Amino acid sequence: GAVKRNGLLVLSSDEEAAAAVLAGAWIGANQITIFENKSQWGKDFCKSCRTGKELVCKLVLDMDARTVTLTVNGTTLKQAFSESVTRVNYIGFGVLGAETLFSEPEIEIK
Repeated sequence: GAVKRNGLLVLSSDEEAAAAVLAGAWIGANQITIFENKSQWGKDFCKSCRTGKELVCKLVLDMDARTVTLTVNGTTLKQAFSESVTRVNYIGFGVLGAETLFSEPEIEIK
């Protein structure tokens, strides 16, 4: 199969994902990450995490506090995001050179 490198949830204001928050895992590096698409990839906010074959992920986006909290396999990472992300109009998933099996997302709006 393909090399398992990463998987990133993409929450975007626009269809080009120019104003977007990305959160997920650099699987090969055993790290979870949160960053904005306008930042330089690879210079993002990371934390070590045992990724394994299956990732159990929970992502909480607080538009009032301007924070995003990602929990993967019991490890939690929290980061602020800028005013460029005004709302979430698009939700997607980005991978690079990865073989991926997805489950249905559960989205709760409070």
